[in-house]
Amino acid sequence: MKKIKIKEKTDNLVNDNWFLSILNTLDNLNCDRYVNGLTNLSQSEQKIKVEHLQNFIIDFLKTEHTDFIWKTEFKVSEKRDAIDIYGERKNEILIIELDKWRADQIAKKLISRTALLIDKKIGFISFMLRRNR
Repeated sequence: MKKIKIKEKTDNLVNDNWFLSILNTLDNLNCDRYVNGLTNLSQSEQKIKVEHLQNFIIDFLKTEHTDFIWKTEFKVSEKRDAIDIYGERKNEILIIELDKWRADQIAKKLISRTALLIDKKIGFISFMLRRNR
């Protein structure tokens, strides 16, 4: 069964931290139907399946964290590609990226996304869509 598993997080989060609350909500979310066999599909088929995963996660977050405004494919600026899932509440922003298994993609996205939103409290989550083993 493919579930979201939290692999790493900052150690110094206080228990009532908004980011930790969202992480705990997402931990063990069952994503089986969206990621099983993903790497065996063509790029266009993968894109459709990942869009379904994106909608599944955002619908879940809208239900569990109603105090945030949630959007998909949010553009920070005209020159940047879109953030997969974006949540905002007051001065707090959550960025969720759905990525294949390449670490260089994550590093580039983290830097480019947070640089434009530096005046906000930012949480960044990367969902690694790993290969089947």
